[in-house]
Amino acid sequence: MTHLRTSPFPPKPSDIVGNFYNKPKPSIYDIQALEQKQEQLALLEYHESNEVIPMPDHIHELLERLAKKRLIGGDDNVE
Repeated sequence: MTHLRTSPFPPKPSDIVGNFYNKPKPSIYDIQALEQKQEQLALLEYHESNEVIPMPDHIHELLERLAKKRLIGGDDNVE
């Protein structure tokens, strides 16, 4: 903008674009950090937006029986 006020000549394309093409490219580490941050935010959004439902009773009972069998060495009659 100062070029327009101080110069009697019209601005060159490089004056309009500025440092757009001269910006340093991000390193691979910067890109990976950005991707990881995006994945974390997506996972956080998933956890916040989905409703948690309780475990079905038949699955809960099966898991309890399997846990008891492992601890006690109980019967082999587990479905």
